[in-house]
Amino acid sequence: FFFIVCSATNRTPSGVSFVGRLCNMTTSDDSQSAPSKSTSRKDYNPFRQVRPSIALHMIRHAESANNEVYRNAKFLYRGGTDDFDEEGCAKYIATHRKADPELSTKGYQQAEALADYLVPHLENQASHPVRIICSPMRRTLLTIKPTLVQLHRQWLEQHEQNEGSQNPAVHIIVVAFYHETEGCHLRGIPEAGMHPGEIRELLKDCVTDPAKNIEFVGFPGPEAGWYFHGKGPENRADAEQRAAKYCLWLSEYLDEQLSQKDKDLFDAGILMEGEDKEDEHDRHEKRIRRRRTALAIGHGDFMSSVLKRIVSGFGHMVETEGIPHRSAFAHFNTGITELEYFGHGRFLVMATNTTPHIPPARFSELRGGGTLRDGWSFLVPPVLEPEVEVVFSDDELQDHVREQTAALKALYLSSSLTGPSQATSTSSSVFQVEEEVEPKNEMHFIVKRGLQVVGVASYSEETGQLKDVAIRPTAAGSVGSDGNAGTDGEHANSEESIAGILIKAVKKHARKMGRSESLIVHPRSAGNKLLFEQMGFTEIEGEQSTVDGQRSQSDDNSNNGAPDENSSSKKSVMASSL
Repeated sequence: FFFIVCSATNRTPSGVSFVGRLCNMTTSDDSQSAPSKSTSRKDYNPFRQVRPSIALHMIRHAESANNEVYRNAKFLYRGGTDDFDEEGCAKYIATHRKADPELSTKGYQQAEALADYLVPHLENQASHPVRIICSPMRRTLLTIKPTLVQLHRQWLEQHEQNEGSQNPAVHIIVVAFYHETEGCHLRGIPEAGMHPGEIRELLKDCVTDPAKNIEFVGFPGPEAGWYFHGKGPENRADAEQRAAKYCLWLSEYLDEQLSQKDKDLFDAGILMEGEDKEDEHDRHEKRIRRRRTALAIGHGDFMSSVLKRIVSGFGHMVETEGIPHRSAFAHFNTGITELEYFGHGRFLVMATNTTPHIPPARFSELRGGGTLRDGWSFLVPPVLEPEVEVVFSDDELQDHVREQTAALKALYLSSSLTGPSQATSTSSSVFQVEEEVEPKNEMHFIVKRGLQVVGVASYSEETGQLKDVAIRPTAAGSVGSDGNAGTDGEHANSEESIAGILIKAVKKHARKMGRSESLIVHPRSAGNKLLFEQMGFTEIEGEQSTVDGQRSQSDDNSNNGAPDENSSSKKSVMASSL
């Protein structure tokens, strides 16, 4: 996927209209695609492109009975404190939690408030039918049901008066694999979940013809529940794979919608006569042209997995093996994230986690489920154990690792092979080693903690020299059980520190290659020298070298621009036995 985060304050109706006319926008069918291979990139003018889009609103379900259970358990058993009663909390949750719960009292009120906002918005600004993509879980269906009932009732009233669209008000698509992470289970025992017949019965008052206006995707049959395949709670790796599957399905479904070329599919950035008088911020004002609109009613954690893919595309960073999101999108219950879909996996993220249906005066009464107090921090993973990756060249690295490695070097290291130092850090965890000629048989060592790169170094098998060492300042020391790192070289001699892990890996490789000589380094400054000493290196008497023929900029930075009395353009040579 491709995405852009868009600020609504940067575009006005008159400005867009003027630019559109100025650039002589075309209406050709192929104009929504990127320039062809035969088109020069420099000749590509984005203002000449007409981009029809579908409005997509992702909405988290209203507060469920389980949300209420977890909130009460955290409060009653002092979650997050030193007095946390883990056993009591687990027992309370096991007693009160349901596999597929309904809404709480507050949740039903939220669903009604959502309907009061959505119905006039969809009636005045969306074409019929509104596409409703929904999770098969009871809480999502109950969240959108008040909206569906009101839309259907208004549709019936209009048709009694021979007014309104001949199309049904809504078309509902229940997607079996759009459920919440962990699936449907009670105390670890899987339950099948509702089957299509039960869902049609639940929504029978929402459409004229349930058999025609409610579609089911991913169900094996009319009598099989959506979690029929479950063998217990779904794990993180399976949830991530399912998110990829759903994103592919969603993109294909929306692409099929865009291919229809109906009058409700148009470039909303190009104004027709009279539309410049419309208030684009008023979501209830009647529009001259109604747009094709889809709502996707889902779940907080799984929506975060989906949005992660939309935002970062196919190069997203997947968390597996029980590790939650490194970063995530929080949503209030009934929080709305608005997107525009332009086809071929291209999205604009227009707004995230808004609650326009809940006025500020009712925040304390109705808005909830979207703060740290509601438990969103459970998505943040624990600090992982460091691991070392060894490669011959940067080409072997994953894109996100290569990007972080380059950034780490740009911030905390300047290689002698690339000219004068550009480092700006004052940290003592920045090192540089002299290298007279470009080395052969050079290995690159990268220390990662999960998906995060925290240390890098290069080792020449030919010379036995260690160079281009860069370690994040906060990761230079050892890491305690609380995930906090020592700084300024604290405990750097420990094999558990990032520096210790890095040096240990280099030495292990050198021994494997049959080298018996010491590992050689050239510290950039007195601070670097001290840290290397803590890692077991000793200065070789009488040996000095020159780095780039000038004093390192980081030496100046370490004393606010003044020369370091303990360093000069002559760098000491240090060694550590293998």
